[in-house]
Parts: sequence; structure tokens; C-alpha cells
Amino acid sequence: MLAHGGGFDVAAAIASLKARYGADIIAVTMDLGQGHVFEELRDRALAGGASRAHVLDLRETFASSYVLPSLKADALDAGGVPLPSSLARAVIADKLVEMAAIEQASAVAHVASAADGDGAVLDTAIRAVNPSLEVITVDSHTGTGDEAAACVTVNLWGRTIARPAGTELPERLYKLTRPVASAPAEAATIELQFERGVPVSVNRVPMPLVELIATVAHLAGAHGVGRMQTANAVVEAPAAAVLHLAHRAVPGGQPSGAERDRVRRQYADIIAGGEWATAARAALDKKVNKWQQRANGAVRLRVFRGECHSVTHAD
Repeated sequence: MLAHGGGFDVAAAIASLKARYGADIIAVTMDLGQGHVFEELRDRALAGGASRAHVLDLRETFASSYVLPSLKADALDAGGVPLPSSLARAVIADKLVEMAAIEQASAVAHVASAADGDGAVLDTAIRAVNPSLEVITVDSHTGTGDEAAACVTVNLWGRTIARPAGTELPERLYKLTRPVASAPAEAATIELQFERGVPVSVNRVPMPLVELIATVAHLAGAHGVGRMQTANAVVEAPAAAVLHLAHRAVPGGQPSGAERDRVRRQYADIIAGGEWATAARAALDKKVNKWQQRANGAVRLRVFRGECHSVTHAD
């Protein structure tokens, strides 16, 4: 069972696996909001030699069962940056193992590049779900120019652009956020309503979670909000930046002090370490969901020239 993420190296991965193991290769592609034309990816996998190819629309599942719990826990890395690619690894591991069971596959495989650095964490995530499966990593050597130097992963929660430390990214690699210099001259207000810690409306218009995330990303990204730096990556996540700030401002959503900070750090470490499918994460969810029963209300935020601030609690 091969996780096919849409790269043009899928044919090489299928050929490599067939040559090494003499096995039938079944490809599975997961729609997490990347924006691909997924029928083309299925056709590409079959043309590359896959025996079968599945496409799973997991946008709702990803939003409600992975993104939302991390938002409720306010799980950010040590620098306050969201974790879109790490959350994606969690759902990829879960569904890859699930599809392997359906197809009675004895091994699962995924493609990882040297620039990515996430292959080992995905291995950990897969083994946390099913330790008995063999996990195979296929090296990726594709990409030229900017794309070779910057490994980009995309989903509905944001884009992670891994690049060598100290490297400046060309503006054309940013897709979700406008440069501050060309952002609107006037600020915009975003009002978010929460019910038990769940965002349910934008500017008093009720929306399903996937649509709400896309709407907030559009509104905030147009004002240059959501560009964040880590040591080895740039994260573009306008919706995540705004929703985390809004969630922290909802009255009664979390206890203050050391307990809240401890849970936030533990939850973020679990996500980043590929340990989503563990009892530790389930235990934290129970604690967080109990806190969220009181997280009700609306929050207004002001977005302007790359910055987002909570204005006041709405009526």
C-alpha cells in the first residue's frame, strides 16, 4: 500500500517497489485540502504501474478529527507556530493502515525526500497505529530550482515550506498570504463564534468547519496574516493563526496558568513526534474537552498588514 501524495515521482516509486519486492502496488491518495485534481492523480498512479488506486476525500475528517482537537488544545510549537504538516502525518498514518487492512496488504510505503525530514516521524506514526506492518520509505529525488531547495507540503490548515536554514524564499512560493506591502490599506474585522470550543460562524454566517477554515484563510491571507518562521521552515497558515488567537480569547475556554501550558506543550509534542495514535493523546483530549464545555461566545479580531489582534468580545 503506497501513499501517493501527488508528486510526479510516483511512477519511479512504484517501479522501485515492484523491483525490490515483486509485489502488487496499491496506491492511495488522500485529499486533505491540497487543491489537486485528484482524478488525475489516480490516473497517474495507474499509468505508473499500480494495480489499483484509491482516492479518499478526507477534508471533513481531517478538519473535525485532527485539526479541531489541536485547536481546542491550542497545540502550537515552542515558537507559537501551528503544525499543519505534522497533523497531516497523523491522518495519513491512520488511513494508510486502515486501507492496508482493507486491501490485506502486508506492508505500507511512502515517499520522502532528503529536504523533507518528516519520513522518520511518519514511520513512527504508522507503527503507533499498527506495529506489525512493515514500513518502507522510498527516496524522492525530484524537483528543480526553487522546488528542489524548498520542500512544500500543503493541506487545508496551511502550507509548510521546508528550506535550508537562513535561506530566503522567493515571493512566488507563497500562495496563501499576500505580501504586507501590497495588502489593503484599510483593516478588516473578523468575528468568530464558538460553541464548546468549536468555531461555528464567521461574521455571523454559520459554516461547516472546512468552509469556515477556507473563509478565514482567505480573509486573513489577503491582509498578509499567517506567515511564520521556524528554524528550518516557513509556515503559511492564515486560518490557523487567526483561529488559535480567537480561541484563546473565548471566555472560559481554558484554565489559566501552569496546567494549561503543560497540556499545550504535551499535545504539540505528541503531534510533532508522530504519537497521535497513543493513549497519552486520548487522555489529553478528555481533559481538554471537559474544559471546552465552557468555551462559548464570539470574538472580534482586527487583521491589518500582517498582524492580527483581538479587539473585543462580541455581543
